[in-house]
Amino acid sequence: MSRDEGCNWREVTPIDLPEWAYIGVVEISKHKADTIYLSATRYKLDDYEPYLYKTQDGGKTWSSIRGDFPSGEITRVIRADPVRKGLLFVGTETGVFYSLNDGKHWVRMQGGLPVVPVYDLKIKDSDLVVATHGRSFWILDDITPLRETPTSSVRNDGGIRLFTPRSTYRLKLQWSAGIFDGDGKDYSPAFGIPGATYRQKTPDGASVRRHLDVGENPPRGVIFYYWLTEKPSSPITLSVYERTGRLIETFDTSDASKPEQRLPAELGLNRFVWDLSYPAAKSLNPALIERDYQPFAQESEGSGPTAPPGEYRADWLLPEGALVSNSFTLLKDPRVAAVQTDFDQQFEWLCRLTDKRSELRAHVDQIRLMRRQLRELPGKLAKSHRSIVSSASKIQVKLEEIENALIDSHRESPRDVLRHPAGFDDTLGELIWAISMADVAPPIQTQKVAEEMIGKIDAELSKLNKLVLGPIHRLNSKVNEAGVPAVSA
Repeated sequence: MSRDEGCNWREVTPIDLPEWAYIGVVEISKHKADTIYLSATRYKLDDYEPYLYKTQDGGKTWSSIRGDFPSGEITRVIRADPVRKGLLFVGTETGVFYSLNDGKHWVRMQGGLPVVPVYDLKIKDSDLVVATHGRSFWILDDITPLRETPTSSVRNDGGIRLFTPRSTYRLKLQWSAGIFDGDGKDYSPAFGIPGATYRQKTPDGASVRRHLDVGENPPRGVIFYYWLTEKPSSPITLSVYERTGRLIETFDTSDASKPEQRLPAELGLNRFVWDLSYPAAKSLNPALIERDYQPFAQESEGSGPTAPPGEYRADWLLPEGALVSNSFTLLKDPRVAAVQTDFDQQFEWLCRLTDKRSELRAHVDQIRLMRRQLRELPGKLAKSHRSIVSSASKIQVKLEEIENALIDSHRESPRDVLRHPAGFDDTLGELIWAISMADVAPPIQTQKVAEEMIGKIDAELSKLNKLVLGPIHRLNSKVNEAGVPAVSA
């Protein structure tokens, strides 16, 4: 050790460290400069025992922190967490171990890391980066649970421990997923970019994408960790709110309809990732679809607008009625030049277009229900009510014209968008994609087109409203006189 920039040196080797030990890392604590950790090995001398030491007085005296570290592990590297005092990580010939109490007790890290030599470790913010010998880089995305166990985490009496969600970068990682979403390998990134993937079902029914030839991006969203010491007696609910108090989305442990949005409830550590998305546009009612191929109507629309950078709140409703709140921050990608007003303007337009798309589809469902009832009307009327049948037929034609303007009802294949005029629903989808594809405020021409499209949709909905209040209302009056159920308008 030198305290004068190398002019004078003092040997501080631990007295009981065997001769010819290879010292891999000398780690200085961020909490106290005189607290230093040391990892060494003698594997080249056929000695595979771990050698781990700590000094609290700048190397004057050392103590072994091997604790219950397993025998036969080559200790190559040791790192001390800069946030939690006493949290240590050690890389060995077979993986990574950690200690929460300054080396008294050690635990092997699992989580999918293969048996592999670990040559170096780096703690970046709240991520643990692992450099291996020949098996790529690995990253543990969030070590917050280790930093908060067991003293500073929030806990209630129901055997549940909640961990504080970290500040999360709002990143655009769409290219980690392919375009083709069916069974088998997906090479859709293509265009000279590697990235073959395939879909795989998890035991809980969720669908995840496995990468074959590239590294995986971190989870796209806020990671919520919680620990269950026993099965909850009632569902656990997580509600995410804006800073203003507006509810964004709610998730719970009992929702079996959407596995990707269900909170896991396994004993031990659980992880749930909120993907930063607001609710998507309303889907069309598949029971009212007349053609076999309309996937945009039958399938989930995916996700809605992405939450902009800012402050948010998570409320946990736990068994026995306990309510626990956590605050967290979404940070902008430091690589982009957008400012907060750009994100806010983008978000405002996405919400506006998504709401308009939901409104459009609700009215398309209404139109399709009325058309079905109008087609069935002649069979319910006596032959003497020809005037009613004639009015119903004219109304059907007008309803079909409005529906065809709102949505492409003739689509029979994915490529039909090239041979049929796009409905307003398609155009809204393209506008949403154009606005959300980059972290920038929508360009003025996109805003102009969006305003024009909203105006055209409102005009068609106004026609529908006039049709309901006029001809359909008069038709229903005649239908009621004939003793037949009215058209649902």
